[in-house]
Amino acid sequence: MGVVQGTMKDVVTKEIQKILANMHPDARKVLQMLIPAIVDTTLHHLLWTIEQEQRLGLTMDGSPQLRDVSDGLPGDYVGWKDRLSKQRQFPPPKAEEELR
Repeated sequence: MGVVQGTMKDVVTKEIQKILANMHPDARKVLQMLIPAIVDTTLHHLLWTIEQEQRLGLTMDGSPQLRDVSDGLPGDYVGWKDRLSKQRQFPPPKAEEELR
């Protein structure tokens, strides 16, 4: 979200920020909701793949495979993001009312 919020300073980000500055505030709000949804969906599918595909694994410092100690990696992600994310709230406040 640093790109949308303006905290990143690289050349590409500065170009994106110029475009965002000319966008209607409602369009920027949609992006601020859409980007986390894309990230969440991507992580969900990655965790599902790690869980299903035995050729892939996820461990830390010799611990067991994460898939072996989880009752479902994609479902675990929902709890992790709710508990650990400092970037946004879940669900975004008033998101449903704003989209109606």
